[in-house]
Amino acid sequence: MSNGNVDIRIRCQRCGQDMELRDPAPGQPWPPQQFWKCAACGRNFWTTYPPPKKPKPRPSAAAAPEAG
Repeated sequence: MSNGNVDIRIRCQRCGQDMELRDPAPGQPWPPQQFWKCAACGRNFWTTYPPPKKPKPRPSAAAAPEAG
């Protein structure tokens, strides 16, 4: 189980134990719906998060207004 650089913990509403985040299959994109599973009682839980934002391209120097 890994959840990247973010420390998100979800506790099971049935038994109170920490749930495990199930990663997508290797090579597959990260879906907006994440699947959590409780190792203690087997309860499943879905959460939805938007995919990470892609970096915006920086404006080039040619597009900057000239001082003059």
